[in-house]
Amino acid sequence: EVPGRIEEIYVTAGDMVSKGKPLVRVDPTQLQSNQEAQWAATQASLSDVQNARNAVNSAQQSLVVAEASVAAARQQVVSFQTAVDRAQVEVNSAQRELKRHTEMIEAGVSSRLEYDAARDRFETAKIGLETAKANLEAQKIAVKEATERANQQKIAVKEAQTSIKTSEMRASQQAAMLRGQQSQRSKATQLRSEEHTS
Repeated sequence: EVPGRIEEIYVTAGDMVSKGKPLVRVDPTQLQSNQEAQWAATQASLSDVQNARNAVNSAQQSLVVAEASVAAARQQVVSFQTAVDRAQVEVNSAQRELKRHTEMIEAGVSSRLEYDAARDRFETAKIGLETAKANLEAQKIAVKEATERANQQKIAVKEAQTSIKTSEMRASQQAAMLRGQQSQRSKATQLRSEEHTS
């Protein structure tokens, strides 16, 4: 079953042999070398499996961070929407005040100073509203970007999980090949008779 150069022959033609008695010894050098190379390949495959598992863990941790960023960004959207609503109320209030002062100045009841102050409050409120709206829009973009990062991280987790399966299959294949090499080497050094005569 094992190819190679015979180093020793333990029986001669016509000898009576018993089951389990060695018949020949084949030079195990090449088989040992093959077994050692296969052992190294098996160890490398097992290392690949561990590296793939580490990659999955890392990708899952990054996914948790990315999902937390999405949640935080969405919470900020709520906060910025509240700021927009508040700013809109301030604009409406300042606009009503400015309208009253405009009517009062036209009727000659209000001073120009009070009108100017009301106009300034209205303009400031409008700027506050625009700023709040801009912040809200920027935060909505941040939510979109955070969601995209989380989706990319989900893909990375799936790819890493697939990598584990591939690495495990390679490691199983290498281990099977190693068992084959060990069997071949065993047969080279312990070829035994299965019959009573040779």
